Amino acid sequence: MIRRLAALVAGLALAAGLSLALGQLLALRYALAIGVGVGTGVFLIVDGSAGAGEGWLYHEARPRSERIVDFQRSAGVAVGIGLLVAWTTAVASVGRIGAALVVAVTTIIVANLVFLYQRPAYEQMLEDE
Repeated sequence: MIRRLAALVAGLALAAGLSLALGQLLALRYALAIGVGVGTGVFLIVDGSAGAGEGWLYHEARPRSERIVDFQRSAGVAVGIGLLVAWTTAVASVGRIGAALVVAVTTIIVANLVFLYQRPAYEQMLEDE
């Protein structure tokens, strides 16, 4: 429970801070794609449970170097897809609030799907030990 709360605080703080900082340089939709993608990646790796309630299992089975790779994959793919969706909302002339919602939700879903794709691999690895 404490790990999940710490993960939530770290992910939200990073997502909000990065989005606000990048919002000064980029359009909000692009800043959100980057900030939410990185923040969600941090949440997923620190929490480790992917909604299954077994976060300790992830941290026990995956060495730190592989967790960093998991973060890079989930955050990287999420940011890439988020930027693509942000560009699509710009081309389709979606409003600022609508684009922010679409980009944030899409980025969160993609990061979760990429992270969940790794889950069977480390569960199998723990069973082999």
